[in-house]
Amino acid sequence: MIYGIYGLYYIFHQINIYSINIYIMFLSLKQQVSNTNNDVSTFESKLHELKEQTDMAISFHNNFIKSDENIKTIVNTTTTNAFKISTLENVTNIQSKEISTLEDDISNNASRIVAINNSFTATTDKLKTDLKNEIQNRDDADIMIQLNISEESKKRYHAIMAEESRAINSENNLDNMIKTAQDTLKQSIEDESKLRNDSLSQLENSIKENSTNHSKSISSEQSRAINAETILDSKINNVETTLNESIENEATLRTDSFNQLENKINEEATNHSKTILSEELRAITAETTLDSKINNVETTLDSKMKNVESNLNQSITNETTNRSNADKMMTFVSVGEAEGKLNLNQYPFCYGSGSHSKDGFGVGIPFPVKLVGIAISVCSKESATAYVQFTVEHFDIEGTKTICSNDLIFNMNNLGINKYLFNMNLSQLYEPGNICIRVSGCGNLSDIEAIYRISLFFQSQVELG
Repeated sequence: MIYGIYGLYYIFHQINIYSINIYIMFLSLKQQVSNTNNDVSTFESKLHELKEQTDMAISFHNNFIKSDENIKTIVNTTTTNAFKISTLENVTNIQSKEISTLEDDISNNASRIVAINNSFTATTDKLKTDLKNEIQNRDDADIMIQLNISEESKKRYHAIMAEESRAINSENNLDNMIKTAQDTLKQSIEDESKLRNDSLSQLENSIKENSTNHSKSISSEQSRAINAETILDSKINNVETTLNESIENEATLRTDSFNQLENKINEEATNHSKTILSEELRAITAETTLDSKINNVETTLDSKMKNVESNLNQSITNETTNRSNADKMMTFVSVGEAEGKLNLNQYPFCYGSGSHSKDGFGVGIPFPVKLVGIAISVCSKESATAYVQFTVEHFDIEGTKTICSNDLIFNMNNLGINKYLFNMNLSQLYEPGNICIRVSGCGNLSDIEAIYRISLFFQSQVELG
């Protein structure tokens, strides 16, 4: 409210300043008119004096024009002054007209100033009334806010007193609970201490009894260990004796076996020498025969290799030609996208800049092609019962639909799970024209934010480039 009063006061102050400036301007114009009138009066008095002097000079000239040569000079000067007086009278008339115009402008400006002053007075009165009303409204609002604050303070005071009473009662209850818990804890500690003392006495008796039993067990175990060591030493001695005898027997058997093996090796070496000589003779004969056969094979193989090389070069040439022709019959892909809930007989897919398809307005192809593959991807939140069916239709270059008994149809069932369809085993031929995808069947579709993307893979049936 204070800022509002200051704002109105500032506006009122600016209006007063503006009024004072207008009044000062009015006084300035009035002073200028008064100064101009004074200047005109002074000029007229000087003009009248100059006229009198001229008349006196003319009279003197008429009386003495023939008396002296100097009078002639005075006459010329008087004539010049008369011409200047005439010019001055013309200037005076012009200034009189300008003064009249200036007086008219001052009168008009005075009328405008009076109108502005009246408008300013009305605006000031309205602003004073508005300011008075605003101050009254702000005072009423301040009184209402003060009453609300007083009422809210009373409510807060009563609430604080109630909360203080509740806190005192809670502290008393908590003190009682703590005292009860302390008494219970003290009794529990005393009971636990008694149980611990009883348990310690029983544990001490049990330890003493176990110590006695352990001493007896240790003595018994020592006796058993001594007897077991004695028996084990006896058995070890017996095993060492038996093992030494076995080692001696094994050494004798090894020596006899080595002698027999050496005799057999010598005998086998003699037999091997004879066999090696016989094998060398057979190998020389076989090598001679093999060289002859190898020469024949080399001759035959050389002839066959030349024929194979010639055939291979021809095959490479043919393959290069076929590859070049196949490269010119290139495969390309066209991608379309659709969004939202699909409708029956709709051409929903967009290509390029995003314009929707329609019958005869799809993927434009200016040469014969073969559709060799298709891929469809779906991103949606459809239920398991939702399905959609797409049909590939062809329109010739005139925009007329081609009647075909084997239009390609692709079904996507259970869109809640199945989101993709891929088929790279197609071989459908099309003439130049437009390939359009139509929704030939659909059901239970509800997702308005579903997204569909289709990729069509075409192979050119003519050589390009």
